[in-house]
Amino acid sequence: VGNGGSEHDKRPNRFSLSFSTLDDATKLQEAAVAFEVGVQTKTHRYRGRAYRDTFVGTDAVDFLIASGLANTRRGAEAVGRALMEQYHLFEHVTNDRPFKDDYYFYRFVEPMKGHTSVSSLKSDMSNDGSSRASLMLENTAKHQQNKQKTLEEIALHFEESVKVEDRRYRLKTYKSCFVGRDAVSFLVGAYYAASRVEAVELGKRLAEELDLFEHVVQQHEFEDAYLFYRFKDADSRRTKDDKIGDLFEDVLQQDPSEDDYLFQRFKRAGNRKKKDDSAFYK
Repeated sequence: VGNGGSEHDKRPNRFSLSFSTLDDATKLQEAAVAFEVGVQTKTHRYRGRAYRDTFVGTDAVDFLIASGLANTRRGAEAVGRALMEQYHLFEHVTNDRPFKDDYYFYRFVEPMKGHTSVSSLKSDMSNDGSSRASLMLENTAKHQQNKQKTLEEIALHFEESVKVEDRRYRLKTYKSCFVGRDAVSFLVGAYYAASRVEAVELGKRLAEELDLFEHVVQQHEFEDAYLFYRFKDADSRRTKDDKIGDLFEDVLQQDPSEDDYLFQRFKRAGNRKKKDDSAFYK
């Protein structure tokens, strides 16, 4: 069930993991605990049918990367398959798909005879004082907590934390700027984004909706690259609402009879914005 995949997906995966040593097995145990704690479930729908208490493969891969359990999406997929096959931690909703970085639905399962429960692993690692496991659980909690913050709160932390300094490129000095690549690393490292791709989208929102910063010569949008950006003065920033207001005034100057119609239209749009303001995270 899900919107993707084919029979070709069953080809051998050269990125599959083999946890043969004690250290590898310990890492997988820690990954199992962090995965069950951090991956959120909800009701998903596909072709008119509801699948309760499920999660999506792509979301699980995002979590594994954000938690430091994998460095790449293929690596995260391999970790997920190991959790699925070796710990029977979860299964596909119709039991006919392996774990994939795709829009497939999976559901956590109750411990079966012969399988170690994650709750027992969590207890064992707590008793052993595993600092690495504790760190993973702490990072998972941070990620979930920061996903609830507003765009304005993220902007404040972003502006306070991203390194700003004079930089040179092709013999020219650009005053008080930051590097896009460094800003992306901050957003991921501060648990505001689960991946660098998601961090770029969040950075674009900061630039477009809050008018927080711009490219030093206004030639590029926000990118995960060695490009220079500069924060805009607070007095010169024009938010998305300001720009809508300017559009409203421009239209009225052309046709005053549109006053009431536009007022109601923008009012409805504003109400929708209030409801959907945190949709990027929730």
